[in-house]
Amino acid sequence: MKQILLIIVTFFLITACSYEYKSDSSGKKETINGVNTMPIPDQQLNSEMTYTNLDDALKNPLKVYKLYLAGKKLTHFPLQILTLKNLQTLDLNHNKLKTIPKEISQLKNLQRISLEKNKIKWIPKEIGQLNHLQELVLSQNKLRRLPKEISQLKQLKTLILAANHLSRKEQKKIKRLLPKCEIIFKYGGGR
Repeated sequence: MKQILLIIVTFFLITACSYEYKSDSSGKKETINGVNTMPIPDQQLNSEMTYTNLDDALKNPLKVYKLYLAGKKLTHFPLQILTLKNLQTLDLNHNKLKTIPKEISQLKNLQRISLEKNKIKWIPKEIGQLNHLQELVLSQNKLRRLPKEISQLKQLKTLILAANHLSRKEQKKIKRLLPKCEIIFKYGGGR
């Protein structure tokens, strides 16, 4: 019995030691095991490196804040992106993606996603779990509707949906779901 108790106590001590919480001197950047609990400010984000190669980004995944994989002829969303826990800007424009995985919700710090000019037919409802998302670009895809969970994106400022297959009825629904968001349905600023 003492051995079992010793094993349990050891397990809890190891688990507690592996959980690391850090705050910088200003108290603004908080991390748990290297993952930011909040996105870094835009000023700091602008000074971070933009990765254009997924293999390079995966070498140090917790240091990746911006990933630009436009025009890489991707036909599937690279699931390795989900390991980039501090990712705030994701650009997958001009590829051949047909779907976005529901696991995108794991990227809790995402603020900007650009998926322009792909072949996406639907967006998973889990997109609504991206609490920090401010900009979502989905123009030039094959979307016919968006999930109602899009209404959970309270920080969303800009949604670009130009050149999709959205009916007028769907456009009205989206406007109702996101009343404070600038929504662009047509190029040239059509709302």
